[in-house]
Amino acid sequence: MVILSILPIVGPSLVWLPARVFLLLDGAWVQAIVLVVWGAAVVGIADNLLYPAVVGRYLRMHTVPLLIAMIGGVIVFGAVGFFLGPVVLAVTSTLMEIWRSRASEAAAHANADD
Repeated sequence: MVILSILPIVGPSLVWLPARVFLLLDGAWVQAIVLVVWGAAVVGIADNLLYPAVVGRYLRMHTVPLLIAMIGGVIVFGAVGFFLGPVVLAVTSTLMEIWRSRASEAAAHANADD
């Protein structure tokens, strides 16, 4: 359950959905409804909206590439990839910006010499 809860978007629901089914089968309807409301309202909002928004602000990335980086990071690096994926994406995009800047400067110098 710990590994499943780390997965973005579907992870928390993979944890609390079986628990809800167990509560329903056990006859604890009120607890099952409270668990669904808690999972959808609190856990869902925190996991799907707040984390990408907060991390995206610090990494200066849009939420969609950040989410893709989190999923890819989990696939490639495992649980640590939840954090490493966005960092690798940020470093890669920064290095690409530096490379483009230097390539355009080199092209400008080459055209000035002609």
